[in-house]
Amino acid sequence: MATKGGRTPTRTSTQKQLGDIVYTTNPDFPNGLLPSRKVVIENMRYLMRPALAGQCQHSKECAALILAELLQEHWLYCNVYTINTRHIQTKVLNLYGEFTSLIQTRKDRWNEKYNEKVRLFNENSEHLFDIFCEDAVCRKRLEASHGVKMSSEEWDFLHDQRSDRKKCFVRFSSTESGQKPWKEGREIFRL
Repeated sequence: MATKGGRTPTRTSTQKQLGDIVYTTNPDFPNGLLPSRKVVIENMRYLMRPALAGQCQHSKECAALILAELLQEHWLYCNVYTINTRHIQTKVLNLYGEFTSLIQTRKDRWNEKYNEKVRLFNENSEHLFDIFCEDAVCRKRLEASHGVKMSSEEWDFLHDQRSDRKKCFVRFSSTESGQKPWKEGREIFRL
């Protein structure tokens, strides 16, 4: 299909294609789900674009720190405790660095090894960007400071997000309803 001037349609400047997956810019996290690696990359790309983010262009470190704080807030909303903000920032920078390295590889260097790296990167793009606090002592301190312990439902939610990603976290207005804080089948919540 040709467009005005006989040119074929192209992706917008906010989209980058890596293999067969298109990465856009996105300012939001999915409701009721913990963010995947792809969502983190799209959020980071959003923060790196001054026309979209609404401020002057952020450095990678500044954007990663902002994103780390937002990620930590999102995880805490789901009552799942995270590692320190500084460590989240490092993980974001490593993931974004790997992404930009693959995107910026010149076409004449695209060989079998490069294609395998892209395939593996894209396979993992829908996996959870895992920043859970594995240290039990630190997690107990976090639970004490926030005043809420992780329940068995929240542990189940975390395990699901690490594997099938079928459960959604939903806050209810009253705990008297007897409903669980998550629901099965995310199709209900994705519009």
